[in-house]
Amino acid sequence: MSRIQELKKHNPQWSKNLIDYIEIILKGTKTKYTELFVNLLKQNINSLQYNIKEWRDELIEFGIDKSIIDGFNDLEIIYFSRCIQNLIPRHEFITFKTFVDYNEKNLIDNKDITTIKSFSEVNDLVSLAEIKNWSKELETQVIVELDNPETGWLLIRPLTYEASKKYGSSTKWCTTERNNPNYFHRYYKNVLVYCINRKTGYKVAMHHAVNDNETSFWNSTDQRIDSLLTDLDMECKNKLVELIKEGKSNYDLTPEEYRKLEDDYELKNSYLNPLPIDMYPIENDLVVRGEGISLTTTGDNVISINGNGAATLTYNGAATLTYNYPDWITDISAE
Repeated sequence: MSRIQELKKHNPQWSKNLIDYIEIILKGTKTKYTELFVNLLKQNINSLQYNIKEWRDELIEFGIDKSIIDGFNDLEIIYFSRCIQNLIPRHEFITFKTFVDYNEKNLIDNKDITTIKSFSEVNDLVSLAEIKNWSKELETQVIVELDNPETGWLLIRPLTYEASKKYGSSTKWCTTERNNPNYFHRYYKNVLVYCINRKTGYKVAMHHAVNDNETSFWNSTDQRIDSLLTDLDMECKNKLVELIKEGKSNYDLTPEEYRKLEDDYELKNSYLNPLPIDMYPIENDLVVRGEGISLTTTGDNVISINGNGAATLTYNGAATLTYNYPDWITDISAE
């Protein structure tokens, strides 16, 4: 008997199919009603074709081979997609695959994986492995505000998107999102600090909005937490207070060569990965000129198209701009 077969044998509750569950729901009724219920569910599945296509794409994004996904029928896609994504958030799945890769390369300190009891432990082990194997290639793209080898605390300020992804790896911080640098470019124009413990793998981010004078702390799963609930020691907290009082943004401290690259990168990717309209520095109307532009709005928003092909968006609620053909856009300006 293979190990997988043994796993199924010892976990029979994981082996039920949909009809088993329907019989439980309809306990005490005749078989014909179970058959009717199954047929009705089939009709519901047929009405979910758009969703099923999205779920197929999402599973491919999880790293599952497309040929395997294409071999699943619609019901299997629903099973697979909803089960996997409800039980395992995408970032945890990606971290787990990274863990497998690192462990096979003997980069994980804990050799007995049977002692691991939570995804949080897996994340910490991956974080430790990444910290110990950081290369020096991005050292010029961060500012080290504190590095204490005794306590293990390292406080850095990322100056580029690449550095943000590197030092914020194994977290769900929006500033580290792959293929979407918009959040990083928004936050690094304030005080953005990654607090990392080299000994434990613990990470927490601090963001201070200079203009609003508001400070927030974010754990590795990108949940906002109170500063008192962090593991930061007094040396770290004092340094953060010092940086807040200085009020210099990461952007202000970025060398000109990197700043220009990030400015160009921000301009290019703002078309590809639009942010909610309130994240743009617009006070009144927004004028977008170009072809192939799609404006999607919610709330009390009004779009008007003039004869010159310019779209004016007057907004009172939330709105999102999407661009079908970013290469065609010639100008974006506020009136």
